[in-house]
Amino acid sequence: MISVIIPAYNEERFIERTLLALRAQGFKDYEIITVVDVRSSDNTARIARRYGKVIKQSSKGVSRARNEGTRYAKGDILYFLDADTLVLPGVLRRISSEFKDSRVAVVTGPITPLENVGYFIRFIFLMGNLSAHFTAKINRPSFTGSNMAVRTGIFKKAGGFNTAISTFEDIDFSLRAGRLGKSIFSNAVRVRSSARRIIKYGSIKFSMFVIANMIRYYIMRNPYKKYEHIS
Repeated sequence: MISVIIPAYNEERFIERTLLALRAQGFKDYEIITVVDVRSSDNTARIARRYGKVIKQSSKGVSRARNEGTRYAKGDILYFLDADTLVLPGVLRRISSEFKDSRVAVVTGPITPLENVGYFIRFIFLMGNLSAHFTAKINRPSFTGSNMAVRTGIFKKAGGFNTAISTFEDIDFSLRAGRLGKSIFSNAVRVRSSARRIIKYGSIKFSMFVIANMIRYYIMRNPYKKYEHIS
């Protein structure tokens, strides 16, 4: 069974499309757990209840939201997805197939932009995919939380997401999970995710933020405290 865990804060513009894409998978053995920030002031929770379980989260932070969702999960596999991310056909079935190998700890796949964007933003997504593919090959996975599946037992052994950091928390977790088993980048685990943060920041500003944060995380172990809020 796959437990799909989706953190959400004021995501009524995107959440239903995300949930409908999951329902259209044609894969039966899964559940959806949407973790909604109690500060949400829109209809995110009401929409999400039509498709699965909704958990209200009183504390801030995406790491806490993901960890909270796992407390209610019944699945052998945890699949972390963002509220503005659409799974393409066959994704859940492929995730299930990858974990039939008992050595596999964590799985990801390509992420492409949801919006019709220019070449530079597409290049940013491409570089992210190449990085995930390469780091999976060397079993030092740098995977993002918008499209990452992990074996439930591995999640617990790795200690979950680090709630002390708010950026690169997904990279940090995937690296710890990768030490406990094999990491996989599968072209069939493909999603489309909103590029709204890059669009709002601007491509140059976003790229500089990511590069600086990589240096802060990998060298100083001190990533930025937060991202700028976007709507």
